Amino acid sequence: EVSGGVVGNTRPQFDLFGDTVNTASRMESSGAPMQIQITGAFAQQLSCTGAFVVQPRGEIQVKGKGRMQTFWLTGYSGNPLPGANFDPMSKASPLLEGFPTEVTLTPIVVAPVSQK
Repeated sequence: EVSGGVVGNTRPQFDLFGDTVNTASRMESSGAPMQIQITGAFAQQLSCTGAFVVQPRGEIQVKGKGRMQTFWLTGYSGNPLPGANFDPMSKASPLLEGFPTEVTLTPIVVAPVSQK
């Protein structure tokens, strides 16, 4: 689940919040240079396509999440993606099976802090 909203009064910016965003950030920060670290759930989804190569990294301690099984995304297998002539963002995309295809953004209103 992801929420988004505009944050800031002086220089407003759009930002995303939620467990998915935090997990992605942890995968990046606990990874290694020039490597793509992914969660076990995402590795499982990729393995269903047969188009990507993943290698187990092992279980690591992830801040705020506990111990997680993670993998390295190491390459493309050379096998064509299922339904290679599809729009990857289409609701019919085999890559999106098992994932929500609609995102609901919840606006967050931030009240200005009074300056004394």
